[in-house]
Amino acid sequence: MNKLETPNAPGLSHHGAQREDLISASILAQYTSSNQELVPHHTTFNSSPLEGRRNKFESFEEFQAFIRQSFIEGSGITPSIFDACVEFHQDIECVLGGDVETPIHDALGWDYKRFGHQANEPLYAAFLMNEDGSVWQVIVSNWDEDKERPYRYLAPKGGGNRAFLPPVPPEARQKVAERYAVKVPTVGSFWQWLKESSIERGVTEGAKKALCAISNGYVMIGLYGCECGATGINASLMEDLVPFASLESAWVIAFDQDTKRSAQKAVARGTRKLHKALEKRDCYAANVNWDAKDGKGLDDLIVNQGSGAFDDAYETAISKLEKQFSKRRNFRVPPADKIGREIVQEYRDRLAFNNEIALWMRYEADFAGVWSPETNEFIEAIVSQILTSKGIEGYNSHTYITNIVKAMRNQLIVRKWLEASPRELLPFMNGVVELSTGKLLPHSPSYRLTWQLPRSYDPNAKNWSEIDAFLNHLSNGNDAIKDLLLCYCNAVIKGRHDLQKFVHLIGPGGTGKGSFSRLVVNLIGEQNVHTTTLEEWCGNRFEGANAYRKRLVLFPDEDKQTGKLGKFLSLTGEDFIRAEEKGKKAFPYRYDGMVLVLSNLPIFMGESASRVKRRVITVPCQKEVPPSKRRNLEVVFAPELSAFTNYVLSIPDEHVTNVLLGLQEIPECALEFWENRTRVDSIAAWINQHVIYDPMAKTPVGSDRHEGEDGTTPVTLFGSYNSYCRKSGNHAKHHNNFSPDLLELCRSVLGWEVEKEATKTGKFIRGLRLRIVGMDDHIPTHDYTLAQRINAGDGSSDGTGDGTGDGSQSLINKDFDAGDSTIPDLIEEKIENQKLDLLVGENLPSLPNTQSILLENQPQESPKISTPSQSNQSKGFAPSSVPSQLPSQSPSPVEMPSTTTDESLSDGELGNTQGNADSNEAGCDSDGDHANTDVITNAERISDCIALQSWEMIEELVKDWTPEFKSAVWNLLTLSERKLIQQLKAKQ
Repeated sequence: MNKLETPNAPGLSHHGAQREDLISASILAQYTSSNQELVPHHTTFNSSPLEGRRNKFESFEEFQAFIRQSFIEGSGITPSIFDACVEFHQDIECVLGGDVETPIHDALGWDYKRFGHQANEPLYAAFLMNEDGSVWQVIVSNWDEDKERPYRYLAPKGGGNRAFLPPVPPEARQKVAERYAVKVPTVGSFWQWLKESSIERGVTEGAKKALCAISNGYVMIGLYGCECGATGINASLMEDLVPFASLESAWVIAFDQDTKRSAQKAVARGTRKLHKALEKRDCYAANVNWDAKDGKGLDDLIVNQGSGAFDDAYETAISKLEKQFSKRRNFRVPPADKIGREIVQEYRDRLAFNNEIALWMRYEADFAGVWSPETNEFIEAIVSQILTSKGIEGYNSHTYITNIVKAMRNQLIVRKWLEASPRELLPFMNGVVELSTGKLLPHSPSYRLTWQLPRSYDPNAKNWSEIDAFLNHLSNGNDAIKDLLLCYCNAVIKGRHDLQKFVHLIGPGGTGKGSFSRLVVNLIGEQNVHTTTLEEWCGNRFEGANAYRKRLVLFPDEDKQTGKLGKFLSLTGEDFIRAEEKGKKAFPYRYDGMVLVLSNLPIFMGESASRVKRRVITVPCQKEVPPSKRRNLEVVFAPELSAFTNYVLSIPDEHVTNVLLGLQEIPECALEFWENRTRVDSIAAWINQHVIYDPMAKTPVGSDRHEGEDGTTPVTLFGSYNSYCRKSGNHAKHHNNFSPDLLELCRSVLGWEVEKEATKTGKFIRGLRLRIVGMDDHIPTHDYTLAQRINAGDGSSDGTGDGTGDGSQSLINKDFDAGDSTIPDLIEEKIENQKLDLLVGENLPSLPNTQSILLENQPQESPKISTPSQSNQSKGFAPSSVPSQLPSQSPSPVEMPSTTTDESLSDGELGNTQGNADSNEAGCDSDGDHANTDVITNAERISDCIALQSWEMIEELVKDWTPEFKSAVWNLLTLSERKLIQQLKAKQ
């Protein structure tokens, strides 16, 4: 290549290189047909190759991406073949040592002008490489005015009429081996091997078509054009094709199916000459034809109609070759249908054709007693080996094997693949367990089983203590949640898709989510699990085929999902799923396994949260394992899987159904689900704080989103909702969606009977009313009501349980046993006494001197108050249970999130608080706004003390409060704040 010194490079006529010699028009005429993407007939270059042209690509990367997409997506070429055959270059490239090379000009035989004054656009090129390292063709970034496209095909100068013999990577060689049922070396020259092989040789037009054919396992040699295979009046075979034209070799010709009359004539001339040239060398040749409307070139046919369409056209050509063979030779091979019948009789219990998915199935190919899918190519390879064992040789064409396979398919086809249900027969390595009797039956092909548990059945295995200890940890000691997890394992093994439920494990890392998923995967068998993501499952149309006949679909470590979930809901709802593979006919199926989803945070946002509500079982995982105590549980669990399987299978189906359908609600479950919903749904968060279910109430919907901005209390649902969103920082929904979403949430999630009514004066919702501070303080919020179910252990259920919960007890009820035989009044009394006792106890710790001085009005620097809002939001803490609708100088924690302030809890403020409590006779005995404001203000100060992690400040603040006032403040605190108070007290 021409090398230029670096100092001279800037002075070059950047892309105005002059070409000394003109490309021979006669040679180009040989290379070109009317439909071939190459240099037009009689093209010459009088000056610069770029004169009058423009590079439409803004960057080298854009050109690379364009070419790559054109080959891989446009022509169905595999990336490995593309990478092996295509090189990208720029007109000027710097190399080590400071030299500059001009690879494009060197490859095309252009001279680069060393010094000039013209500065043109940059030039990019893609080199189509032969196996021997030579350049066969170059795609340059010059605008083609004739065809109006941003690139041109050029042939190297002086190369002559050459065939495209690209490098063939090992993956492509394997496909060739499977296609022709021969052994292909993975190293060395592929084309040298072909010269010595007896398989058919193929020729086609252009590099794309040749590479597409090789990508599908067909051997195709590329030509510059349809008339390049044989030239001259005497039809001389192209020099590069001569080594492949051995005596009696078979050739298939796959030229373009043009619709233009002129192009059809050119193809006919080229085909006729090539046939004549091959006949001179005692070779056989046949044309591969297809309908032009299905695609012009063979790559268009495969991309548009799938590889099967080309397979059919190719087999037709092979049939023509067989007729030629039969005319020249008197073959003594048995008819294909006769051999097919013989093979069927011998392998009837080992082979079957599944008509539902159009695939061959082979019995015990991978596992004992299991049918596994096989490709047509593999079955053809089996038939080839059978023919060899029978001494049948000399059939010369692969079509003979193809016809045998077709004859076998006609006799072994199974219209409906009726596989035994795992609720009846459960496959193990050593046999099949009949669940109704517990008997171990021998394997049989009649069961049509396509999966198997990866262990032998051992009815005597009993010990699963390590797994039991892990489930106790994961459920945080909650027997109901542990039972739920065990029932889910039963559902995975038995394929309880009829429940239309999936489990969602949610919680921070290190809590056991991944360990549980690996336990379930090992329980059912890794080969029976498909792992994917929600984005991939819902967005990739080919992903559905991967879940066919799998027992579990796992979605590990998911992120927030706001897109379409229809395909995911079909997976969990017994709906038809479309299974589609490239180049194959799609088929529908119903997924008959279970689904498991893992995430650190709530992932179903907006409308998707409502859509999955009926099917999700959200299991919180909050108990983290210290890093020092973590271990490889898969190794620990492995010896216990047989015993664990026996226990899981012993759970009655009725119990599994009741638990997973939530017919017996787990209180912790409902609370966890609701808290997650309030984190992702602003309407749910607003309902929790500002709405009361009252069947007799009727509240206007409203439409003014600015209602309450003037300081007045909103009286409509929409106004209150927007006021809450403004103050809490949530994004409010549009008015058109507010009412439908509100009604759907109340009915399907909360189980409230609400109705929308329209009158002359507006629209109302019956069954809901807004919370009024001071009047409704005795009515708990929804999350508090759910928490009280856990506290009291009442086990009450409304029949809408979601199978969720974290299994933890509330702080109020830590020392209260749900099994105590106490009447409800005593329970309420005990809870009331405990919550009052948390704010002030009889044995309170003494205050440190510095803190006492602070509270006694001494001149000390006030502690800075850090805002708890951000950390609380990340942990899913709910806002205050009772909202305030009264304007105040110190906003309620319900009305707006906490904000960082430079002011501290001064002794004056504490003094005023105490004075207010005294002047109002305990602060909550008097009526009016002042009393309500005192309660709210002091609840906020308690929250600030919690943020400072100071029990001493809480103790000092409440020491002069009456029990009634303490109770009123306590009711304003969230469940999370109450837990933190007890933790602070316990540290003293």
